[in-house]
Parts: sequence; structure tokens; C-alpha cells
Amino acid sequence: MSKANATTKNDTGTKDDTGGGTDGHEEQGEKSDDDSRNDGGTGKKPPPAKFRAFHGAADVDAAHAKMKLVQLAEEIINVLRQDPNATVKVCVEISVDFPHGAPDHVKRAVTENANALGLTTKD
Repeated sequence: MSKANATTKNDTGTKDDTGGGTDGHEEQGEKSDDDSRNDGGTGKKPPPAKFRAFHGAADVDAAHAKMKLVQLAEEIINVLRQDPNATVKVCVEISVDFPHGAPDHVKRAVTENANALGLTTKD
């Protein structure tokens, strides 16, 4: 089970959702962002809006977590880090439910590993 969503923000303040939903084509009669911009009477279109922000989230199947996290690091995070002015923050969240309670050895091992790895939230 792997599900991903990503949103980018550009100079115009609009968000582009890359998580699916539309095919990117406008319906007939709809105005595009370019149609509503003022060209200052020059007749030239302004340059396209610059990429300002990126927010992505993925639900990752635990059985494939290592492979998927490496892939995200190589194909998304490393690309974003190439810009020296970018501030890149990565947050990993792990959520587990034990309907009948976790064995003591599991709780102890996870608590010790969480402390050693510097997890900021561990409950």
C-alpha cells in the first residue's frame, strides 16, 4: 500500500496539486492564470511563476518502507537540496496500533532505538 500526494506553490500564490484528480486540461470557457495577468501593455506574456514551495506526503507499506524511503531520499529530497537557498525539512511519522498490547520486549527495544535515533516524539 503506497499512496502519495504532493503540492507545489508558485509565485502567484496558487497551489498545483500533483496528487491526481484532473488531467491538467482546462474546461472550455475557463480562464487560465495567464489570461488574467496584466502584461503591462507590452503584449508580452510575463515569465511563468517560479516554484516557491513543495509539500509531499506518502503512506508507505511497512514491508517496503526501507526501499521507499531510500527512493524518496534519492529522487525528491536530493533534488530539492541542490538549491543552496532551499530550506528542506523532512519529517517521518510512524504509527502502530496493538489491539491486544505490545509485548514488553518490543516496547523496550523500540523505546531504546527511538532514544538512540533521536526521535523527538515517542509515545
